[in-house]
Amino acid sequence: MHWMHNFIQIAPLLERYDIPVGQVFYPQNTSFISEFFRRAKTEFCRRELFREELLDSYVQSFLIQLSRSNKSSDKMDLNSSEHRRFHWLRYQIRTHPEKSWSVEEMAEAVGLSKSRFHAVYKAAFGNSPMQYVIEMKIDRAKTLLRVEELSDLATIAEKLGYKNQYHFIRQFKAVTGMTPGAFRKQKK
Repeated sequence: MHWMHNFIQIAPLLERYDIPVGQVFYPQNTSFISEFFRRAKTEFCRRELFREELLDSYVQSFLIQLSRSNKSSDKMDLNSSEHRRFHWLRYQIRTHPEKSWSVEEMAEAVGLSKSRFHAVYKAAFGNSPMQYVIEMKIDRAKTLLRVEELSDLATIAEKLGYKNQYHFIRQFKAVTGMTPGAFRKQKK
């Protein structure tokens, strides 16, 4: 969970970038969110020259990325019932990435055949359902690597539903460009 204190007047930017207020929406790609908070926190703690201006630019960049994600979501060719079912499914994946998700199970959850589900999902969200599952596992892994500094990689892999620590390490590196160990060292 992240939170921030507004350094700038955010309401005009929300309006400018057409970001809904008082309405939940789910960005297609959430990886930029953690990176934003990491960069903002680092800059905030440095207290260097032009800190406020740089933080303002980070917030503006973040809001632009949120807006783009929201616009991408608007392009979904789903009726309102399908839209709710797909977002409910994505919420379940995001909150339970440790679960062993299968395309068959996800398709059944939204009431579509496996092939139709895969095609609709990819058209609506821009990636495959299994890629989303992997991204959510890696997002949770990043949190666990920061919070559970004493846990070994095998324990973290097991918490995320991986049967094999090496599979976890390969997927983590494929998504982030670094091993979990290197990520953990970088975040200290």
